[in-house]
Amino acid sequence: MKYNILMQSSKLTSFILDKIMVLVLLWVCLAVLPGCSGTGQESASVPGNSIPSSLPGGADSSPYQADTQNPVVEDGITEVEVVEVIDGDTIKILLGGRVQKLRFIGVDSPELNHPARGEEPLASSARDFTRTRLAGQTIRLEFDVEKTDQYGRLLGYIWLGDELFNETLLKEGYAQVVTFPPNVKYTERFRSAQQIAIQNGHGLWSQENQANVDGKKTYVGSLQSNKYHFPDCKWAQQIAPERQIWFSSPSEAAAAGYEPCGTCSP
Repeated sequence: MKYNILMQSSKLTSFILDKIMVLVLLWVCLAVLPGCSGTGQESASVPGNSIPSSLPGGADSSPYQADTQNPVVEDGITEVEVVEVIDGDTIKILLGGRVQKLRFIGVDSPELNHPARGEEPLASSARDFTRTRLAGQTIRLEFDVEKTDQYGRLLGYIWLGDELFNETLLKEGYAQVVTFPPNVKYTERFRSAQQIAIQNGHGLWSQENQANVDGKKTYVGSLQSNKYHFPDCKWAQQIAPERQIWFSSPSEAAAAGYEPCGTCSP
């Protein structure tokens, strides 16, 4: 009888010890390994949820938050924020959480740093005009058939309310019409705007600016294309003499329906 009692007591002690051991192991799991409880927080970042800490131009940190939900409005036009104006026809925008360079479709403003001629006439004025109108603004960006160019820049039309800013640059004489198919949606509209600037002598088409270029160079085009060039342009040198047409000024070339070459930018 005493033996049976001792055996039962021993089994009860062993059962209690086993339960204690299980509780101890469970406590260790909860205290040391939070993953076991299913409450551990994810620490990995999600690609696309941040933009580089340094923006082009030397800034040490970006004041812009990631924007991965740009609203899309009527006709597929996307709202974006302008973060920098580079020159008359090129800006940087915040799109898809990244700062990206955008070139305006259908227009060509004078260059600030042309590889052969340095700062071209009216380049600073064109940049300042675009900066005044667009810097820090939320604009509406409209794409055409091709969304990027060979340099990886975005290509687009800029809308400020009902105003097409590409067209405004042309009306004010801060740019010339230049077309690159298949992005030709507003070409006729742009040519009409340029004609207004020529008739009114605005910007590039003023007597002063025309005189500055008239005394330096003449311009050559081809009877088989609608582009005109500086005579030393590689494309101009491929035009056979019998197909050449010469102009004394950009306004004369524009009046004949010619556009500046995208390579030499006359």
